[in-house]
Amino acid sequence: MKIKSTKNHESSIWIWNSQEKGGKVSLWLPYAESLLRIPRSSFWEARYGEETLEIDLQKTDLIMLYGERGNLPVTFLADLSKYGIPLMIHERRQPRPFIFYPPDFQDRNDILSLQILARNNKTRRKSVAKALVKARIASMSKRYLIPEKISNGLHFANSIQEIRLAEAQATARYWSSWYSALGQPSERRINTPLNHALNLGSAFLHGILLRWILFHHLSPMHGFLHEATSYSALVYDLMEPYRYILEDAAADVFRETEGEEKAMLRKIGPTIKERLSEIVFVPATRQSVQRKNLLHGIVLALRAWLAGDSPKFIIPTEGEPRGGRKPLPGYILPGGRLSTRKGVSKRAPARKDVRQRNAIP
Repeated sequence: MKIKSTKNHESSIWIWNSQEKGGKVSLWLPYAESLLRIPRSSFWEARYGEETLEIDLQKTDLIMLYGERGNLPVTFLADLSKYGIPLMIHERRQPRPFIFYPPDFQDRNDILSLQILARNNKTRRKSVAKALVKARIASMSKRYLIPEKISNGLHFANSIQEIRLAEAQATARYWSSWYSALGQPSERRINTPLNHALNLGSAFLHGILLRWILFHHLSPMHGFLHEATSYSALVYDLMEPYRYILEDAAADVFRETEGEEKAMLRKIGPTIKERLSEIVFVPATRQSVQRKNLLHGIVLALRAWLAGDSPKFIIPTEGEPRGGRKPLPGYILPGGRLSTRKGVSKRAPARKDVRQRNAIP
């Protein structure tokens, strides 16, 4: 891929390198205004006003076009078919994106099959569900006291039902304290401006997670903690460790607007965006990243575990730098900076080691 631009594309273009795809890349291409074929070649040029990106279809495994504007030439679809490249068209408020598959398409990595097999294995499914609930309880414990017996119940849980029971007990305690601090009725499902703001925040995170789940060839319908396949269960699974983002945003907006519904609903989206753009440190990968990259990172973590690049499902969470053995989570967060021994940050390099695949902006 060749970018012709004086601007920084770190927040807009992601290129996913993977050795197992024979050097090919997956490309997330948001808000492309036009696509122009370069004659007598396998290259296409995507234009962003004064900026362009050259795409070599011979070296491309998947393309996701993101956003509501732009033109899609039929000849581009024909070339994607020629080179065997799937195309997704998605935007955050779209629950089901369009997906074009070329004839005789086969996913060389078949991450989807690995996901289904892991979901059908009781031991592997429990390990993912426990990790998700453990991260959720940890985030709640930083805000309000969660009894130790609930964490112990999660540790000794032997079924998905027992894991969900521990989650329900912790959540009930948390919501009681959370609503009480705001002087509101302690009921998540009743019709109030605060709950409307929480629902909007959940929909906001849903769109972001769905994008990365699809980008990495996972099924959004097959979760590990949530059992039904009639909705995007995996999206809600992977949202659990990060619900505090929308909950903190909703609490701040409620206080700022004194609970006025129209003002809350107007401010909740921009407030969540602001929080997602803040820089946080991630001990699992020893990187400093924008908080939004945690949502991409948890999908990378699941993919790394399913593909065998990591022996454990290591969820990226924000925290403080700590010493000890260097972690090997099987992935590096895109757009991040790695910490060094002297405490100086440097940009994460492109890694050729299959244990540390990277998404390179």
